[in-house]
Amino acid sequence: DYIFVGLSNFVTLLTDTVWSKPFWNALLNNTILFCVHMVVQNPVGVALAGLLSLPALRFRATYRTLIFLPTMLSVVIIGFAWTLILSPLWGVAEGLLKLVGLGSWFAPWLGLPSTALVTLSLISVWQFIGIPMMLIYASLLNIPEELVDAARVDGLGQFRIFTHIKLPLILPT
Repeated sequence: DYIFVGLSNFVTLLTDTVWSKPFWNALLNNTILFCVHMVVQNPVGVALAGLLSLPALRFRATYRTLIFLPTMLSVVIIGFAWTLILSPLWGVAEGLLKLVGLGSWFAPWLGLPSTALVTLSLISVWQFIGIPMMLIYASLLNIPEELVDAARVDGLGQFRIFTHIKLPLILPT
């Protein structure tokens, strides 16, 4: 026999101290992850797509493939690789930061509660940056060349063509 409980499971989730604290913590963590993705991934994806659409850029297909490659890799492989890179014992991140004079910035980012979530969010952004980049790049390729040519004739440079012509046309994407 089934007993209809209605919304009592939701009431328990939101009011019972055993369930509500982990629920609100998980919701906050997901919100932070989402915000980092939206604030970092979309602008960087637009910038990369804009760079890839420059007419003078050589090896465009190679760059596009290299940027999209992490998206095709398993999350397990990405996690293991970044654990190796960021390890405070034998990772290469500390040495690379010292090499460029930023050695004091190094910390065990994955091991600190204050930095672990943002570090994982940025790693996730790095892995999946290829998706918005490719969507926006495809949108940029669909912009009629006549509009860009007319803007050049009017004296606009590459940056102003991108910000005044291309960017408004790709906003729906």
